[in-house]
Amino acid sequence: MKPGSPPSGCRIRVACPVCGLVSNRKASDILRGRAKHCSRACAVQDRPFTPITERLWRYARRGAPDECWHWQGPRSKDGYGYLSERVSRSVVKAHRVSWQFHYGAIPASLCVLHKCDAPSCVNPAHLFLGTQRDNIRDMENKGRRARGESFSTTRLTAAKVLAIRAARRDKSINTLAREYGVGRATISAVCARTTWAWL
Repeated sequence: MKPGSPPSGCRIRVACPVCGLVSNRKASDILRGRAKHCSRACAVQDRPFTPITERLWRYARRGAPDECWHWQGPRSKDGYGYLSERVSRSVVKAHRVSWQFHYGAIPASLCVLHKCDAPSCVNPAHLFLGTQRDNIRDMENKGRRARGESFSTTRLTAAKVLAIRAARRDKSINTLAREYGVGRATISAVCARTTWAWL
């Protein structure tokens, strides 16, 4: 033990500098500048923090007003830029932060949609508000909605679906399911046009 250092295991009552909660902390941790906060949330609040809008512009590659401003920071698997909230540690999509910065609050029932179809774009001129149904309709109109063979997990093709429907008059669902290597429910849905309804 170094001269002047507290005995091993010695604890000191310390008040959290953020919320004021008093708790017992190891004296050795206090001397090293650690364990002065009562919780992670208080430690995060005590850190110098850059406002979310400042972080938005740090990672947005801004160009001409009519061009996409692509997000250069962290992105989700589907290409959307995101930022972290300070205390809750939740994730917020960057294009939503851009909308709020330029136009104000987003009503709870609405989504922020892209006119340009670029998930990484944060240009407010390329964003508009709409419902989830509007989002789906927009995807369908632009041919971006995955359906049929565009799903990586589908076993059927358009040709097979048409062949199944034609053969259903003469064959049972069980026979067709075995022939095409799919479940009975899949054959039933195809024949009832619950799936592949556009064919």
